[in-house]
Amino acid sequence: MRQTLEDAVRSEDLDTDVALPHERPFWQDYLATVARDLPRRVLHSAATMAMYILSPVLGGLPENLQERLHDRVPEYPIGLAFVSSLAAKTALYIYAGWAIGSSYGTPEDAAASAFFGGCAAFMEIIARKGMKDNFYIDRAACGEPLMWMVGQAYMTGERQYHRVARYHRDMVRLTEQRRGGK
Repeated sequence: MRQTLEDAVRSEDLDTDVALPHERPFWQDYLATVARDLPRRVLHSAATMAMYILSPVLGGLPENLQERLHDRVPEYPIGLAFVSSLAAKTALYIYAGWAIGSSYGTPEDAAASAFFGGCAAFMEIIARKGMKDNFYIDRAACGEPLMWMVGQAYMTGERQYHRVARYHRDMVRLTEQRRGGK
C-alpha cells in the first residue's frame, strides 16, 4: 500500500501546479477603496461649498422654501443664509447708489447716492428682521419681496405638477380596474 501511495505521489497525473488564490497587496485594496469613495466625498464637499456660496441668494427665498431645502439638505444653514442675504443686499444697495451717483454727477453725488443706497438697505434690514421677529418668531428666515414672488411662481408650478401627476395616477388606477373587471 505504501508503494501505491508513493507511485501516486510521483505520478505525472497529479497536478502540483495548482494556482492558489492570489491575495492582492493592501495598498491596491486601499487605492481601490479611495477611488470608489473619493468622487462621492468630493461631490458632497462641492455641493456644500456651493450652498454656502449661494446662501446670499438663497437667503432671500421665502421661509417655507428655505425650510424645505433644509429638510432635503440638512447642511443648508438657514440662519446664515438669512444674514448673508442681508449683508449682500446692503453691499449691493450701496454699490448701486454709488454707481448711479458717479455716472450722473460729481464724486460728492456718488457719496451721497451711496449713502442713500445704504439707507435703503438699512430699511430693508429693518423690515425683514421686523417681519421675522413679529410674524415668524419661530422661523429662522424671512424672504425678500422679489424672491418671494419667484418662490410663489415655483410653488404654483410644483402644485400644478403634483395635481397632474395625481390625475395621471388616478386614471391609471381606474383603467386597471376597468380592464380587470372585464
